[in-house]
Amino acid sequence: MVRIVGISDIHHAYDMDTRFIIDDIINNISDIDIVVTHGDLVHQPLQPTANPHQYTFDPERVYDDLGVIIDKIKTIPADEFYYTPGNHDPWFIYRKMFGRTYYIVEKDTFILAVLDSTINYWFGAFPWKQVQELIDLITSKSKPAIIFAHHPPVKIYSGDSTDLWKRHFIYWIARNGEVVLDALDALGQKIVFLTGHDFGITSADHVTYGSNTTVACKRHTWKWDTTNNKPIAAGDTWVIDIDETNRTINVQVFQHDALTISSLLSITY
Repeated sequence: MVRIVGISDIHHAYDMDTRFIIDDIINNISDIDIVVTHGDLVHQPLQPTANPHQYTFDPERVYDDLGVIIDKIKTIPADEFYYTPGNHDPWFIYRKMFGRTYYIVEKDTFILAVLDSTINYWFGAFPWKQVQELIDLITSKSKPAIIFAHHPPVKIYSGDSTDLWKRHFIYWIARNGEVVLDALDALGQKIVFLTGHDFGITSADHVTYGSNTTVACKRHTWKWDTTNNKPIAAGDTWVIDIDETNRTINVQVFQHDALTISSLLSITY
């Protein structure tokens, strides 16, 4: 059994200390083999410019805040750690800190991909260099892939389109997401695509895309308690169990508000 924990959207900052979210993981999730972080570990406020689609960052603050939360994440008892950025923690900070922003790793019976979707920050997309590298490995090894990224490649939620976040779902979906999914699904291997980022998700959910692909999104982990003026954990962390003997992938969510793990779906490969 291989257990992967996927962490995103905890939005740590010097004035919003969310390290307790990592304590929740350490205290409630056992036997972790791999930790993947897929964006928005820190909460860098974005200052608008004259262009409504551009924002300025304070790189020094991002670097400091990211260092603090990464140090905390490294206390999770696991064998491997992979990091990719979100729209609040820009790619060049990750490149400076880790030397790269994406990973594609072959395991015994599956491929683990951690993709950087943060082109243009808010308006995410998947660089084709990463996608082609993943396609080539899936093709040559004939193995399924478990993919983590910040931006969802397609719309996940359903419901009231008058909701602010849901009405503007286009801001939360990677621009070339469907093109990427079409290419991956055509390979004939099972694909599990796990994301965060979207405030429109009120409970972890998933959709089937094509014949072989499942895309899932979890609740935002970070939320602000306005009554007590402090951050609270009200969302989810991915807990993925891969049974390499029976060839199953069990996608679960650790619910920070309930401190419980619940199953979302199971896939046989």
